[in-house]
Amino acid sequence: MGAGPAGLAFAGRYGDAEVFEEHLEVGLPRHCTSLVSGRSAQVVGIPEKLVLNKFDELVVTDLEGRRIYFGVKDKVYLIDRPGLERWLAERVPNIRLGEKVTAVRSSYIYTSGGRRYGPYDYVVVAEGSARRLSSAYGHVVRLPGLQVGKPFGGGVLAGPPLKRLVEGRTILVGDAAGLVKPLSGGGIILALRSGYAAADALARGRPLSYEEGTLATRLRLRAAFAAFWVLYGQRLVDRLLAVLNGGDYVAVDYDDHVKTLLAAALTDPRAVVALKEALHYLAGNRDVLHLL
Repeated sequence: MGAGPAGLAFAGRYGDAEVFEEHLEVGLPRHCTSLVSGRSAQVVGIPEKLVLNKFDELVVTDLEGRRIYFGVKDKVYLIDRPGLERWLAERVPNIRLGEKVTAVRSSYIYTSGGRRYGPYDYVVVAEGSARRLSSAYGHVVRLPGLQVGKPFGGGVLAGPPLKRLVEGRTILVGDAAGLVKPLSGGGIILALRSGYAAADALARGRPLSYEEGTLATRLRLRAAFAAFWVLYGQRLVDRLLAVLNGGDYVAVDYDDHVKTLLAAALTDPRAVVALKEALHYLAGNRDVLHLL
């Protein structure tokens, strides 16, 4: 359920699926900044016609004007998010618009209109960052988000990914499963990949293989969530920006922020000092180590 990237990717790949969407139009309202890795966009098959712009530099800044620059190795694409969802929806024959799911019980779905649908072999929860139903399966940190330019806001998830993605006949994909990049809140590519992976697992009759196949990704995202917790929860980001102000680095992997931060630390003597502070904090903080 949910006609976002994860739900539509699943339904388009699996074929025999009903999608429940609370809004009356696929793609709206717009939900995020829609920035994705150029390399990953090509891997998951996002067509060039949906790419609105391409960037080769990112800037991290604060209210004091301190800045760190990252040159992006494979560029970052700005995607037409509503267009992406409409493109995915073209491959989905059965979308019930204006049907907000309010409950899932056993193999049945209940909607705000008082209707009951089912029974289904499996229910795939793809409700995005709202997590009204998927919160019962584990906590994911939710933060307020705001895009400048043409401003709009909403909830942004920071992780961590859930430890279980398959519970009985319920399967969680995308944001509902906490599959987001903690340091940016980005989740489009992860949503598409998880939707496709869940569909392939069900088509093979092995739903648990979806959970097993995403284990490496979820471990990487948990490491990124630990970095998020140190940088923002403990305000290490303020010290890093002060130490590294004006630094110019290479974002070796836009999809793996931890790898990019480590690569930056290896190329700037100032970053080594900051890295030592972070490692010292991690070594003495059991709560953060538990996140890993």
